[in-house]
Amino acid sequence: MYTDAALLGAPVPGLGGFLAGRYFSFALPPGMLGYGIPQLEFLAIIAATFVFRGTLTGAQAVLVTDSITSHLSISNDGAHTAEVQWLHLELKRVIRPTLDFTGTRHVYGGAVRDTGMVRLTPAPTSRCGPRVAGSSH
Repeated sequence: MYTDAALLGAPVPGLGGFLAGRYFSFALPPGMLGYGIPQLEFLAIIAATFVFRGTLTGAQAVLVTDSITSHLSISNDGAHTAEVQWLHLELKRVIRPTLDFTGTRHVYGGAVRDTGMVRLTPAPTSRCGPRVAGSSH
């Protein structure tokens, strides 16, 4: 499962994810534009667990993120800042008891986007919430 967040420099700041040919992307509401990118990256992971729950339940999945903060928090089962600690606890609450990642992997910057498999830039029309598509092609 791949996740990403876009904020500064993005035509439409937002969150997105990709798993097994399916993706989602949605624009951030104005009230979230002041959030830090580490928090937004973690929120993308939490959102993906909701969107892809049906595919993830009972499956062995590896989480791939370009957020070193999220990767280390999940891998080490803890975080340093109060915000990321809360997000980590929420992720644990959301994935238990039916979901579990077999591992997490950190990739640098554009590596998630450069796979050519997914367009994580939210479409301007996705302001009403997550949009799930059957295929990324």
